[in-house]
Amino acid sequence: MAHSEQSSRGGKGLFGSLKGLASTFLVLVRTRAELIAVELQEERERIKEIFVLAVLAAIFCSLGLLLLALLVVALFWDSYRWFSFSAVTLIFLALGVWALVCLYGRLRANPPILPATLSELDHDLDGLKSNEE
Repeated sequence: MAHSEQSSRGGKGLFGSLKGLASTFLVLVRTRAELIAVELQEERERIKEIFVLAVLAAIFCSLGLLLLALLVVALFWDSYRWFSFSAVTLIFLALGVWALVCLYGRLRANPPILPATLSELDHDLDGLKSNEE
């Protein structure tokens, strides 16, 4: 009889507490999963934007450098033909090596993925640890 009275009052017994705990845990997990999804979507959009801008920059800078190289060679065609070809080639190779070094440095210094999610999870862990004490 007491069990049925407890159930009718909202289940405030052990099972009610476990149900409430499980519900709170599921809400917490869902919130964190939504945060992860939003951050992954933002990261994907940022990568798309960077890729498009990088491709456009590479195309237009390549065309500009090619036309500049042709201009330099045309200017020195009669007197310093081989020197102008060599100088333009060395400049392009040096710029290519510089770009590769910069790219390598950027890839190595990549920021962590999902910083807000990791911060929230750390906050949750700190909250759980403080509740245990």
